[in-house]
Amino acid sequence: MDNEMKGVYKIVNLESGKYYVGSSNDLHKRWTQHLSCLRRGKHKNRHLQNAWNKYAEDVFAFVVVVETETQEEAHEIEQKWLDEKELKYNIADSVQVYAYWKGKNHSDKTKAKLMEGSGKNKLMPEQVLEIRGRYKRPPTHKELAQEYGVSATTISRIIRRETWKYL
Repeated sequence: MDNEMKGVYKIVNLESGKYYVGSSNDLHKRWTQHLSCLRRGKHKNRHLQNAWNKYAEDVFAFVVVVETETQEEAHEIEQKWLDEKELKYNIADSVQVYAYWKGKNHSDKTKAKLMEGSGKNKLMPEQVLEIRGRYKRPPTHKELAQEYGVSATTISRIIRRETWKYL
């Protein structure tokens, strides 16, 4: 299977004939994502995951239904398959477009609202920026952590931009 091949695919249970249908801009990558989730028992589609657990990996096949030029074309064909009354593992009965925000950015105002609205943050955005600025001067991670009431690990992750990446 070529990398970055667009199209519609099915994950077929060769014993029961049931299948899961989907589409992707990169069929190879999508199959490896499905495999990873299924092998770890973490697939979001519980019907497909339960069947995978029951029948085992070697009973399933990844089949490219059709290659397409555009993702929109793939969505149209996928929807036709979803409209069929055959045995499917799909939960949704319409095409799900999860990559809506891919390549798009929230405004700074929206980011701030999302962060503040979660209620899980001990720090405000301005405090994170202050921590990053002060780190260039001598206070240690431990000193900054004590001052802001968070762990030294949190300070380290802020400085390495593993958290609060948008600031």
